[in-house]
Amino acid sequence: MKKIFSILFLFFACSLSAANIYVQDKTGWGELYLYSYINDAQGLHGGWPGTKATRTETINGVVCPVFNFSPAKAGDYFLIFNNGNGTQIQNDFLANELRDYYLIVTPQGCTEVRREDIEPEPEPEPVAANNIVIYEANERVFATSKAFNAIDARLDAMADLGVNVLWLMPIHPIGQKNSVGSPYCVRDYKGVHSSFGTLDDLKRLIADAHAKNMRVIIDWVANHTAWDHAWVSAHPDWYTEAQTGDERNWNDVTFLNYDKQEVHDAMIDAMTYWVNQGIDGFRCDYAQGVPDNFWAAAIKAIRAIKPDAIMLAETSRLQLFEAGFEWMYSWDYLAQIQRVMNGGTTLAKLYSTHDNEMSTTPEGKQRMRYITNHD
Repeated sequence: MKKIFSILFLFFACSLSAANIYVQDKTGWGELYLYSYINDAQGLHGGWPGTKATRTETINGVVCPVFNFSPAKAGDYFLIFNNGNGTQIQNDFLANELRDYYLIVTPQGCTEVRREDIEPEPEPEPVAANNIVIYEANERVFATSKAFNAIDARLDAMADLGVNVLWLMPIHPIGQKNSVGSPYCVRDYKGVHSSFGTLDDLKRLIADAHAKNMRVIIDWVANHTAWDHAWVSAHPDWYTEAQTGDERNWNDVTFLNYDKQEVHDAMIDAMTYWVNQGIDGFRCDYAQGVPDNFWAAAIKAIRAIKPDAIMLAETSRLQLFEAGFEWMYSWDYLAQIQRVMNGGTTLAKLYSTHDNEMSTTPEGKQRMRYITNHD
């Protein structure tokens, strides 16, 4: 009996050689590192900045990084979360038991909670259609790698500008065949460009933006795909010839055939996928290149999931308001204000352009005013 007991005890001890630390990250630092140390007769043991999470797990709708906790010896371990660059939480956390921990981490320290007490992220407050300040983020300008984390680190600066909508330029992998490097050459509508980070990085950015009362929309390219998109070989009948003079100059992409209902269905499936990942809406590239009936069906499906989704059309085609868009570009105003600044026209002409745009904009709809863009 003694021998059996010893074997069981050994098995029990081995099974507790490691534990997991589940973290709800409220630091706003983009990515956490875990540094642990023990203070014993040999002094402090640990290694700065520590280790990254080994995986993530979604708890109560919150994407939580999960750290492996494997003490080298018995004793009191102190956990310090940091951003890898010298900034750390103000108070470390005592982990003196070998078990799983669930922690809410802020810059001030850690709070241990039960698994069921991980707090669902708050939805941002509704944004009035006539009170939107949009920040367009070109990921490749922010960083050559981990761009989502770099954008995350700048959210406070955006909030200081009054921004309440973050617009991410296309987040998807870029096609390689006939490529000119344009992010509007989409190879996989449900993929994330590897240099921007992972899906979990994007979800963390969305959660952090929501916590700062900011909505997140992504660029959507429905008119065309990359030549090496999987649909090209799997469904060649889903494609057609260029339809306009502009399109004939876009040699890095091939054009979708919206006479096919399957194209409508696949595109709506891809868009609703991102709404279910937490995206708050879309800025729709070259929206007039896609039939109005597609947009009407897509917007209906999107708003069935998120009733207050933001839908911005890159167009001045007024019929797209009827399809469900509540925002479109203010191109005439842009051209006129540039002429004013260059001394080419008068303020009276600018006011006239403003009046004309507003008089043709239906009640409850809006024009996006801007003075420059990535084009």
